[in-house]
Amino acid sequence: MIARAHTPQVVREDSVQIQEAHGFRFADGAVPAGSLTYAPASVVSVGTARFVFVSGHTGTAPAGPDRDGQTEPPLAQEVSRQSAAALTKIEAVLHSLGGTMDDVVRVRVYVRAPLTKEVFEAIHDARRAFFDGPRKPASTLVRIDALVRPDALIEIDADAVITDSPDA
Repeated sequence: MIARAHTPQVVREDSVQIQEAHGFRFADGAVPAGSLTYAPASVVSVGTARFVFVSGHTGTAPAGPDRDGQTEPPLAQEVSRQSAAALTKIEAVLHSLGGTMDDVVRVRVYVRAPLTKEVFEAIHDARRAFFDGPRKPASTLVRIDALVRPDALIEIDADAVITDSPDA
């Protein structure tokens, strides 16, 4: 007889709480969290581990007032600043879930053409500030013709595993 390992229960967390925590909105006003067809992140719990799949974030500021009524202008057309801003948004999502950038195991970077050596280096320089530990995430870099936001030069998404044990 073969002994089977206990299969951990898989639980999906409510993404509406994540949406509300990040105040998603379009240029013409706030978006009710329940009306979105995506979330800033989706979380799947397996045993004591939480697998976090962070949606793509651009390095552009919202067009319009933030939750405090302050207007945030779009970022300059610099891929280094937009990379850092996108990674800051990912970091904020992870922090809201009790994680850090050290929990990231994979990133995907979509950069608008042209992809030059200078652009490549600017992206990696920005990433070094967020992934400075000994464990680096697996990574994919894709050159694309356009992003949904015309002022966006880059979009980054990430997968993370948050556990109670830092060595897991």
